[in-house]
Amino acid sequence: MVDIGEQCEKESERGSFIGGPYSFNLRDLLRWYDMLAVERTLGEAFELVYMARTRRDEDKELMRSIYEKTMNEKLITRSVMLTVDEKEMRIGKCVLKRKSTIPIVNKNRLLASQLTLMHRISTCVELNWLTLLVGPRNCGKRAVIENVANICNRPLRTIALNADTDAQELIGSYEQVVDENCLPDAKTKIVEILRKNQVEGVLIEKVQNTEDLNKLEATIELVLSEIGNIEEIRDVLSIANQSSMRFEWTDSVFVDAYLHGDWLLIEDVNLCSAAVLDRLNSCLESGGKLVVAERQNSYEPLEPHPDFRVFLSMDARVGEISRAMRNRSVEIYIDDDSKWNTWPDDVRAVIGSKISTEFSRTISRDLTVEQQLHLAALLEDNGENFSTEIALKLVGGHRDDVMEEDDEDENNYAIVESDQAPKIVEIGGLTGHYEKYLLSSWRRAASITKTSNFEAILMTFIATSPWILHNLTEDLKTFFGDTVVDAVLKRIPANVLKTNKRHLVDAEFSSGSPTDSTSKFSRAIIFEWILQMITKIPIDHGSAEHLSSTLTKCKIITESNLFYFYLCSDEIATCDVTFNNLSQISNLVKSIIEMFKTTSSISHKSHREVCVSISYLLLIAASRRRMTTRTGCAAIYLAWNDLKNEAAKTSGLDR
Repeated sequence: MVDIGEQCEKESERGSFIGGPYSFNLRDLLRWYDMLAVERTLGEAFELVYMARTRRDEDKELMRSIYEKTMNEKLITRSVMLTVDEKEMRIGKCVLKRKSTIPIVNKNRLLASQLTLMHRISTCVELNWLTLLVGPRNCGKRAVIENVANICNRPLRTIALNADTDAQELIGSYEQVVDENCLPDAKTKIVEILRKNQVEGVLIEKVQNTEDLNKLEATIELVLSEIGNIEEIRDVLSIANQSSMRFEWTDSVFVDAYLHGDWLLIEDVNLCSAAVLDRLNSCLESGGKLVVAERQNSYEPLEPHPDFRVFLSMDARVGEISRAMRNRSVEIYIDDDSKWNTWPDDVRAVIGSKISTEFSRTISRDLTVEQQLHLAALLEDNGENFSTEIALKLVGGHRDDVMEEDDEDENNYAIVESDQAPKIVEIGGLTGHYEKYLLSSWRRAASITKTSNFEAILMTFIATSPWILHNLTEDLKTFFGDTVVDAVLKRIPANVLKTNKRHLVDAEFSSGSPTDSTSKFSRAIIFEWILQMITKIPIDHGSAEHLSSTLTKCKIITESNLFYFYLCSDEIATCDVTFNNLSQISNLVKSIIEMFKTTSSISHKSHREVCVSISYLLLIAASRRRMTTRTGCAAIYLAWNDLKNEAAKTSGLDR
């Protein structure tokens, strides 16, 4: 870890990283260690602490190569999934508590392009790290923070900085206020004077009904205009006005959020003076406190509320922030892969379902992000219902031949409600729309990649929750068929089906740590998937399994570890093989199938179970492949050796 940090710093000093002002120091190394302490992998921690800041693909690849050469392992980005229940939001290994308050209204939708970004921000929130988001305007910086905050039911406050921002706006200042405490005394004295002068009761009542000093002063002017001037009353008003005007300290939005545990987003931090922003350095340190020296008689350091979190955002095209502030933050750059306007599905989610799939691809390619947002406003459901063609002209776009053809078939691209990206308020409200969207996403992924339903069983069911198994069984049957779903549900442990939790059963799928119950669930899904895949593998004429099951005569001759098979009857073929149990292939396949039907485990190491199961599947596939005089049993031999290698890596394998 130290070597990687030193190499990154050397490359930065050498000028190899051109994308931005990178600085690698002890803070990064400590953050990397902190992530390991909360059970993150080396690669996952390195990606967030070091690679997330890079602004060019070349810089990213250079940093990746440094890690892979030093650690001697591939750096693979793991996928994450979001799940939400009444108490927690989970994304990857990150777990954030939800406040039991009324959900905050949010019109945003959960965009696929922002999921990785949400995971990184959530990790920073969990570890109480200052987060710096860097990216151009309208790329989704504020939206992604709003989404995390709103799902967790946390109030998010915002400060927008500019070149005129001073320290008073960040810390607070004395402001002139009107103290109404002197109002009752002033009214009492004025009423006594009026009664001495025998003024009518109606006028006295008007004075008594005034609510503030300004209204009292106006009422007195009306009264004096009727009864004549009384200097004594004017003296009382003058004293009251002088007593009411005073200066009082008012905390800034930052200090108020700091003390009350709100989340705070400070936008455009690179527009204000670095000296102004660095005023916050002391309280943004780990374990730091805030001293408001500007406030008289208040030099006691202020401690932050445990729930307080602060996020910074900026557009690097208009400047950078000080090195001191950058070192205190975890910088996350929003690259093209995380910009919603480059993802056709996300463009469609933002603009609306009025546009077709092909149209959304064209828009994401040809229109700027500003034009896309203007188009979304014009096509908004509660707007003036502009046609797509008129709205496109208004934002400065044009329709080409592809889009004109697309209009004719627009109905063919219409998507159902479950295909649309769910709204954040629906996710936080636990309406079930999000879970339906997950199933719909797997179905669409299988369709786009031309994956059969049977091949999609593994990923779909492992990425499911007890709530989905309870409430969306019919949706699963529509996707896979009654027989498959019933067979899978029959194998799932009863204790899993008894619960109605919304989080994934298999924590490992969401980059978590497996437990005994989740391992049993995963095994049940994997084994049933293996069986379903086996039923779909045809037995070729002339394959090892076919020949083994129809063999009438077999003679085995050993000669220098090579085995010659003389197949008689209708199967006349001779091939050189290096596998001495070809005649038993049929029985072997039957035994493997029976094992997957009856056993609940084939290894004590759950993380190796997938590899072993795949090896068994490959062996069966090889045995059902037609043998030729050129290849012989080579495929079976390779599959068998692969299985033996997996057995060597896996202690406790039932061989």
